[in-house]
Amino acid sequence: MARLIVDFKGDGIIKTWSKQYSFKCFIVPRDQISTSIDDIDSSNCVYFLVNNKQAKNEKRDIYIGKTNTGMRRFFDHKKKKDFWDKLFLFTSDSDHFDETTIQGLENYLITRYKKCGLYNMRQENSLQKFDDDCEYFGEQIIDVMDFYEYPVIKINKEDQKNLIKQDVLKLDINNTYTQNELLIQLEDKLKSLSTNIKFDKKKLYIVYMTDNRNLCAVWPYSNSLEIEYWSTLDEIKSFLPNSKAYDISNRLRGNRKVALKIKTIEDLDIAIDVIKYLIGKK
Repeated sequence: MARLIVDFKGDGIIKTWSKQYSFKCFIVPRDQISTSIDDIDSSNCVYFLVNNKQAKNEKRDIYIGKTNTGMRRFFDHKKKKDFWDKLFLFTSDSDHFDETTIQGLENYLITRYKKCGLYNMRQENSLQKFDDDCEYFGEQIIDVMDFYEYPVIKINKEDQKNLIKQDVLKLDINNTYTQNELLIQLEDKLKSLSTNIKFDKKKLYIVYMTDNRNLCAVWPYSNSLEIEYWSTLDEIKSFLPNSKAYDISNRLRGNRKVALKIKTIEDLDIAIDVIKYLIGKK
């Protein structure tokens, strides 16, 4: 989990944020719902309604939603839903939380909290698909909720690889490997590339390095990998002009500036070529 900064705003309102995250979390008691809270009124948001008085060892009520009307949405919840006493609201002051993203985030978070079986879900949403960005932001939001004692079930790395798709070692008809197979292929290729390459497994991703120099970070998603390089977009594009590299410097994740989405072995070969290039740099 990133280092969280907690700011007590008064009247029971708490602002929580981290330099590693591109969003802020506001915790607002039910009786303080208003339209006068800074940074919230016009923002796209995802949120949790909870009953903070329920014991932590029982199946607690929780409602997960999204809104693009800021605090005005919660006047309606205050009138029509009486089970909750606290609002956890996640908003971004960048363009990360557009309408598509908050819809996907709502679906992703409902899915994760339903699967864990610890909560009484208070909505009847019909879930739809979400993209990889929703998974990335969603896991960060789950970390913040975990900090405030609304966790989902923690699982080990091996179980995590099998959570979304059970056929993790099968190659599908489009020559696209599953997440686990891509990770295996990546590690095998890196081992054959250089015996000096080491890796450091973080909570949600893996960092590969050589001679104490970071090469890339790898984020596993449900059906792909995202490989992020300590390099610039111009440098990668000039080396691989036909690659699908994209700039990620606005995510504020250290010095990683550019990424590649990996879904096939052909994509993986491109990623390995970039690593070869970075190793060869003086």
